[in-house]
Amino acid sequence: MPFRIGVVGAGTMGGTIARTLAEAGCDVVLQTRRPEAGAVLARGFLRRTRRQQTPIQGSFSVTGQFEGFGNCDLVIEAVAETAETKVSVLSKLEGVIASETLLATNTSSLPIAQLGSALERPERFLGVHFFHPVRVVKLVEVAAGGSTQPAAVERAVEILVAAGRAPWRVADRPGFIVNRILFPALHEALRMLDEGVASAEQIDAASSGLGIAMGPCATLDLLGLDVLLAMCRNFENNLGSSHRAPALLEALVQSGRLGRKSGRGIYRYTGGMAEVDSELAALCRAESGCAPTRFDVDRLRFGMLREALVCVEEGLAPADEIEAALCQVLGAERGPIAHASALGGESTLARFDALAAEFGRRFGLSDALRRGLASGTLVPAGVGVAA
Repeated sequence: MPFRIGVVGAGTMGGTIARTLAEAGCDVVLQTRRPEAGAVLARGFLRRTRRQQTPIQGSFSVTGQFEGFGNCDLVIEAVAETAETKVSVLSKLEGVIASETLLATNTSSLPIAQLGSALERPERFLGVHFFHPVRVVKLVEVAAGGSTQPAAVERAVEILVAAGRAPWRVADRPGFIVNRILFPALHEALRMLDEGVASAEQIDAASSGLGIAMGPCATLDLLGLDVLLAMCRNFENNLGSSHRAPALLEALVQSGRLGRKSGRGIYRYTGGMAEVDSELAALCRAESGCAPTRFDVDRLRFGMLREALVCVEEGLAPADEIEAALCQVLGAERGPIAHASALGGESTLARFDALAAEFGRRFGLSDALRRGLASGTLVPAGVGVAA
């Protein structure tokens, strides 16, 4: 018998999670306040089902209320990335689900323990963080809060594996691991746009040269700039001012440029295809507030690498696991940790020093990170190299 999964929120992420899980054979019920959006998703599921040579065993239904979740094995909340909104929805769900049903959030920028503390039964609550594009990226970060029972995590992993996902257990830290590492590159892309040292097309083209399937500017538009802004604010609150949203991101959202879903973001979208938007430059600051800079693709790669090294140093995961996860999400054959492994500790240190001298303290390394690189304990030789 297929697992029954509820999803709340028919935005870009929630709707895609729901339809992908249904296509994987789960019985899915999607709650949305926008019936037209749910109807479109349901029709898309039926069309894909008819095209399958082997009939899909799962089902897809839509509800406008908090109903149909009573006999679910797992219910996933995927609403706006604010604590107030999520707690409100999660609290309502607690009142309609069975005592044995797992309750999960798709957040990666809010602590699971913080959200769980507002619930009556935090022991069955956890984080299950999917990545765009959901159909392609099988990885799902699974995070337990302070009160989550181990049995709840085991059950969630079982359900995700059955749904064709690749669950990765991570610590309950803001951003978990992958988004925490990716965000410095996204921020750096926005800085370069704002400084006028490179166009979105140049930045994304250079990223493809790193083996990345989708460049940072296209990624920002896909995720939704308003979603990214909310996540940046959560990161800043939990990790400090170094994670503050770039000024251009604020300007884009204020102007109504939310990305693909609104038809304009960093790019303009016509018929789903990205096009250069000549009006983007008007939103960039005439003066960037810093010394003149230049385009350098290592601003993207080493921004990610620095955060990855911090995660390794903090013991969140081994370097090889982080590298493998990043490659899955980026669609790349080699990630930043493998690049550092190939360069060697001393050359990597020298490159960080050069970037810090030219572009600022965000590329600086702590003494502990410098020692770890020099000794090879943070990035052992051979990470990311196939046997």
